[in-house]
Amino acid sequence: MIALTCLITVTGIFNIAATNVTSSMTRNVWKNFRTVLVSGLGLGLYYATGNVELGEEWRIPNSFFVLFGFLVMLCGAYLYYRNDDDLPDWFVKVKGYFGCGRIRGYFIS
Repeated sequence: MIALTCLITVTGIFNIAATNVTSSMTRNVWKNFRTVLVSGLGLGLYYATGNVELGEEWRIPNSFFVLFGFLVMLCGAYLYYRNDDDLPDWFVKVKGYFGCGRIRGYFIS
């Protein structure tokens, strides 16, 4: 129990440090990529060993829903970090309408 408490404390300290260096959005994107890594390792371990206790098999249609969610997250991260000058004008207008992001150097609140 002490080890779990220490692990949670150290994780929290690293999360705060990561937020100070980058931003909370970047930290959350990396946390989501960690989920992708864990899912990939689980699939790899299952198919490498065949042991259900070590990993998880690909299940239809549930695994496709998870894959779709990961793809949506990747597309969202790409659009968030992409320069607004490279985006089509219609998308920049929509993005500005919803009040999210930076448009042509101005921050929208």
